[in-house]
Amino acid sequence: MMSLRVIQAYVSSFLICSARALKEDRSSSIYARNRLEKIPSALRTVRDPTGASDAYIGAFLAGLTKGYSLRSAGMIGSIEASFAVEGFGAQTNLPDWSSLCQRHREIFGEELA
Repeated sequence: MMSLRVIQAYVSSFLICSARALKEDRSSSIYARNRLEKIPSALRTVRDPTGASDAYIGAFLAGLTKGYSLRSAGMIGSIEASFAVEGFGAQTNLPDWSSLCQRHREIFGEELA
């Protein structure tokens, strides 16, 4: 697991654009060192967008601290945001890790290690 200083240094080297609600496909983009990672949307149902971007960035950072790649961390963020918008309120519908992994498998067809 990364220390807080390592995480701060790592994250400060990126410009992260997440939860672009105005994009038709609802995808997100991560810009890092002259590289663009386009992250597909995992949204199913949107009841309340409150907290979507917070959920995304929180899960993205959690993915990075667990050692996932930028793309995988972005996909984890996308999944987390999809749960957040399915309920009403900012943090009323957040998943546990196994639910997040299950939805990741269903939507992206990949296993999270």
